[in-house]
Amino acid sequence: MTRKWIGWSVAAVLAVAIGAASHFRGETPMEVAPAATDADLAPAATDAGLAEALLDVQGMACSSCSATVKAMLERTPGVFHASVSVEEAESVVAFDSKRITPAQIVQVVERLGYKVRLKEPTRP
Repeated sequence: MTRKWIGWSVAAVLAVAIGAASHFRGETPMEVAPAATDADLAPAATDAGLAEALLDVQGMACSSCSATVKAMLERTPGVFHASVSVEEAESVVAFDSKRITPAQIVQVVERLGYKVRLKEPTRP
């Protein structure tokens, strides 16, 4: 057995024991709020200026290249999330249009040495 597996096993046993003890003491279980849906998040996203840009990124050769592009994009202020595909030679970037422009996002990737262009207009 590895230490990681043993650690997870101990954590699982403790969680069950704590839950059982609460049950026998007559305590009600902790309630979990339902997860937010896209409909719940839509007004907040619109207020925040959430937009999405699809970039054509040429010159990536491996998963390390895509990981570097993803990391740089996600460290950029105003970028919420980036997904990068070596196979498709593209990146989808979710960003706050009030803090950063698509042209600035393109510049971030170009500074890494790749040829980049907006593949389609930015979607709000």
